[in-house]
Amino acid sequence: MSSVPGPSDDLSTFFDVSLDMLCIRDKAGCFVRVSPSWTTVLGWTAEELVGQPLLPLIHPDDVPATADLMKAIQSDGEIVGFVNRYRHRDGRYRQLEWRARLSGDQVFAVARDVTDRMAAEAQMKAAHAAAEAANQAKTDFLANMSHEIRTPLNGVIGVVAALAQTELSPAQREMVGLIETSGLTLERLVSDILDLSKIEAGRLEIETAPFDLAEALEGVLHINRLKADEKGLAFAADFDED
Repeated sequence: MSSVPGPSDDLSTFFDVSLDMLCIRDKAGCFVRVSPSWTTVLGWTAEELVGQPLLPLIHPDDVPATADLMKAIQSDGEIVGFVNRYRHRDGRYRQLEWRARLSGDQVFAVARDVTDRMAAEAQMKAAHAAAEAANQAKTDFLANMSHEIRTPLNGVIGVVAALAQTELSPAQREMVGLIETSGLTLERLVSDILDLSKIEAGRLEIETAPFDLAEALEGVLHINRLKADEKGLAFAADFDED
C-alpha cells in the first residue's frame, strides 16, 4: 500500500521546491526553518541559519526599520512589500522584498531577491532625469539664442526702416525693401524658435485667427525670387480669391 503524504510532508516539499526564499521565525527573531533557496540566493545553508537571529544578517542601515516591523507584525499580523538588504556569505548585500504573516507564536515569511530589478529601476530613473536635464538645457539654449539674435536683428530692422525714409533710387529702394522683408521674416523665425521652446515646455497656447496668406509668404517669395533672378529664372506665385 502507498502512504498518503501528510501536512508535514507537503510543507517540506513546498520548502524544497520554492524558488522564493521561505522561512519561519520565532517571536525572538530567530530562524526556525529556511528553504534551500536561501543557499541559492545568499549562500548560507539551513544548518548555518536555523536557531540564529536574523538581524545580524541585515545591513546596519536597515536594522532599525526591520526591528520596528518585527514588533509591528505582532499587532498588525502581516507585512507586505517591505524591502531590506541581507548579507550574502561572500560579504555582498542583496535586496529582498518581504511578505510575512503572524500565526500563533511564529512568523511565516517569503522573500524575493529584487536586487537586479531595483538596480534597473534606479538606472531608468537616472536616465530619465538625465534626459529631462538635457531637454531643459536645450530649451534654455534655444530661448537664450533667440533673445541674443533678436537684439541685433531689431537694430538692423530699425536702420533699414530709417534708410527707407531717405532718397533712394528705384533699385536701391527695392534692395532696402528686400532687406526689410527678410529682416521681418527672420524676426518671425526667431519667434517660432521661442514657440518651439514653449511647445517642449507644454506652455504653447494655440489660437484660431484670420491671416493673409500672401502676406505670410511674402518674405519667403522675395528671397527665392531674388535667387531665381540671379539664375535668369522666372519665379511667380498666384493666389486666388479664396
